[in-house]
Amino acid sequence: MLPDATDWKELTPNQLIPAIEHVRKMFDKGVWKCTELTKRLCYSTLHPQDKEQTSLALYETAFADYRRAIGARSWQNFDDLMEVGTPPAVFKAYLYVYAKGLEANIRDHFEEVVQSGLANSPLLKIHPAEWAKSHLKLLIKEHSHKIKIWIQEVCDKREQLKDASEAEIDELIYWKAWRAPKLIHMQPSGNTPFDPAAAWTRENERTTNQVLEALSQRFLQSLRFHLDDLAGEAHVRLAQSATKTNLSPVQGDAPNAQPRRRSGKRKASAARLKQRRIIFEAIQLRLTGLEYCRYLDKGGLSTPREWQSDGCPPAYEGAYRMGEPWRKKIQDQKHRELLQYNANPAQGEQLIQAATRATRS
Repeated sequence: MLPDATDWKELTPNQLIPAIEHVRKMFDKGVWKCTELTKRLCYSTLHPQDKEQTSLALYETAFADYRRAIGARSWQNFDDLMEVGTPPAVFKAYLYVYAKGLEANIRDHFEEVVQSGLANSPLLKIHPAEWAKSHLKLLIKEHSHKIKIWIQEVCDKREQLKDASEAEIDELIYWKAWRAPKLIHMQPSGNTPFDPAAAWTRENERTTNQVLEALSQRFLQSLRFHLDDLAGEAHVRLAQSATKTNLSPVQGDAPNAQPRRRSGKRKASAARLKQRRIIFEAIQLRLTGLEYCRYLDKGGLSTPREWQSDGCPPAYEGAYRMGEPWRKKIQDQKHRELLQYNANPAQGEQLIQAATRATRS
């Protein structure tokens, strides 16, 4: 695998530069559409009293197409949040579908890059799926700054100045004076209990920066996890395709190889179900740090075997006390489960209940 590139042209054979250039252009266009559409509608919903808004008819029509692109499940989660009706719920609803729109954009263009790489695989130094993943990682990184801007601009209208001084231009670009309203970290967007009277109260500079960074990183992490899943699925799909067409070097070198055994599959599935149940319960209880780790240990979970092979203790508490990189790995694992839980809390509740009944029977 190649080290992370900083320039897409470093990854791209000369023959493929025109194709990738077009993909990048269309990806940028997709990001712009997702950003503007969700931003305009979120601002309008959060600020119904703003009479200076332009007509939203075109945006609402486009939103119907957006709905089909992100799928029924995502749209149901959006509707559920909008039914809550509070400013934090509205903010989370639109931030959620913003991410889902970007995920669809990533998926479409990842597939185009994979197919381009597959058709020209002799020109590549790495697997087409990894090559495509590297390109999309760069594109996500290039647009990462837009998350914070989106958050600011759904909360407030950026001032437009004519004949601005250099200092004013700097402020227009970076908006350093902007302060976050408390609503963006109130439930269900964050962990702070919802208080209608304080929803639009502004935070100080330090808290503003912390909340912006946390929301932005959580958003970007979900996009990276989505890209990881796409790359993994592409590896499997291409491997299966190679097998069907007798292109697999493993098959050619081992004609007498035995079919892979399935013993243990049900056991692995049960273990995964238990892991998700325990972690979901810990998330529900809002446990963090050592308390979270102790809960997992008490529930009979062990750290993943691949961690242990690198020197990680089997107990979560021991891993947490050892420090990095295990604390970061524990946090990343928790965050992945949290994303699934937040995507469909009702399903998470059903999983917990079903798993609990299974352990009691």
